[in-house]
Amino acid sequence: DPNSVQTLSAFQKGVDWAKSGQFSQQDIDEAKLSVFSAVDSPVAPADQGISRFLSGITDEMKQSYRERLFAVDHKSLVDVAERYLSVGQSTCGVAILGPENDTIRKDPTWILK
Repeated sequence: DPNSVQTLSAFQKGVDWAKSGQFSQQDIDEAKLSVFSAVDSPVAPADQGISRFLSGITDEMKQSYRERLFAVDHKSLVDVAERYLSVGQSTCGVAILGPENDTIRKDPTWILK
């Protein structure tokens, strides 16, 4: 990634955005539609029993998962973002492999090896 520092910054801004709760009900509804399009995508007849056979996921478990996805609301998204996306933020480390990066070389918080 030629813009690795900016990419890392964008990820952090995404975490901050999720924790701030600055998203609308329309954003949530559109995200749900996106998730449900994958969850409820058509399954070939030959594959209908494969998930149960390989992972033990029953139709009841799938329905419970759908219901929990459908119940997601603004408060639960903010709560999850605060609980899980902030964990370890003050003690995390990042490694970038690749050619020299001028931005990183000039930043004293990075250790170059």
